[in-house]
Amino acid sequence: MSEGTYPSIKTGEVFLDTSVMYDYTKDAVPEAQKLFEEYTSIVKATCQCAEEEYRNVAKRRAEAIDKCEEFAADNPLEDYSFSSLEFLTDNDRGALRNYRDSLLRRHSELEALRRLNERKRTYERGVELLFDEEDALVTVRDTDFHQSLEDRFKIDIKNGNDRVILCHAADWHVDEYGNAFTTSDADDFGEDGELGRYLATDGGELPDSLDEFDQPPLIERINDSIQSEYNSSNWLHILSLSRFLDAAE
Repeated sequence: MSEGTYPSIKTGEVFLDTSVMYDYTKDAVPEAQKLFEEYTSIVKATCQCAEEEYRNVAKRRAEAIDKCEEFAADNPLEDYSFSSLEFLTDNDRGALRNYRDSLLRRHSELEALRRLNERKRTYERGVELLFDEEDALVTVRDTDFHQSLEDRFKIDIKNGNDRVILCHAADWHVDEYGNAFTTSDADDFGEDGELGRYLATDGGELPDSLDEFDQPPLIERINDSIQSEYNSSNWLHILSLSRFLDAAE
């Protein structure tokens, strides 16, 4: 599909990557705040596996902060090693360690502990806000997972969770809820807001393992796979959150 024939971006409903949900509930990133608080008429959708991923990350990191607080009651906070917690992933350990260290560079140990505790409550509150309350902010769609599509995505996407979430986003699109999948990780995007060629391989969003310059853009390869699995008329926009918001203006 040539660039001039791409379908317009539909903004009535958007499929969220977990990073958008993290950025709203954890870090109050302005773009995520704008999506949830100003564009209330837009349906924010995701799949069950993305909800489970969010819940699991929140639970692990809240529990890790509990352990850290227990240690700091009798020891220097800077001496706590998140690497000692086997239930954490490498991403969890890095995020928690970096956050703790950044707090200690800017604040007293007492204030750093207070802010760590606040972060723990934010993780717990995020689950309630997004999924558990009667007026939950995110709609979890009943989507199907196609193993054959995930197998196609393995060529480009290393992270298994990313492949699965994107498979569900493709099925959501085919079910005609919408055609925009959005993430808020700015490092994953080129200047035009579409998914970039050189992507992080250790985070939560669609890492690209191919770097040959003569390969089609990743967006097109992903959609080639979706069209082969479903229908040639399908086109899933994979957008930065800022570009999706521009389209919703």
